[in-house]
Amino acid sequence: MIRKVTVADIAKLVQVVRQTEVFKEAEIAVAQEVLELASKDEHEQEYSGYVYDNGSEVLGYYVFGQRPLTVATYDMYWIVVAPEVHGKGVASTLLSHCEENIQKRKGELIIVETSSTNKYDRTRAFYKKNHYAQAARIKNFYSKGDDLVIYIKHL
Repeated sequence: MIRKVTVADIAKLVQVVRQTEVFKEAEIAVAQEVLELASKDEHEQEYSGYVYDNGSEVLGYYVFGQRPLTVATYDMYWIVVAPEVHGKGVASTLLSHCEENIQKRKGELIIVETSSTNKYDRTRAFYKKNHYAQAARIKNFYSKGDDLVIYIKHL
């Protein structure tokens, strides 16, 4: 069900990102760029990406990478699932797979960043439910009233 992202997955995954109605156009463009990088050979990139494939379509993905200049710290850059499977365990399955992947690479710390706005309430609740602790909050980071919220999890 979970496999490495391929170039053939990118258009569908960008559509999934758009369907969430959470991300701005500039963020969607970044999602596409990161997916393109993650679809390349794993040994030649800074991003690794995996998709949740139910056999007939991809329903979500995550992308992670080692934090530059660290020994065992990883960023989870994106985790996105199709709206029709919200609350059905797809995101939790992807997150568990990501954590296992990081552990296999001798990772010890995961960092995720998100927004403080109301449209990210479910996202923040998801991280808390999965034992991520809020480590920092930077006021007005993205824009006035939109703080950067940083969560971490020690593996």
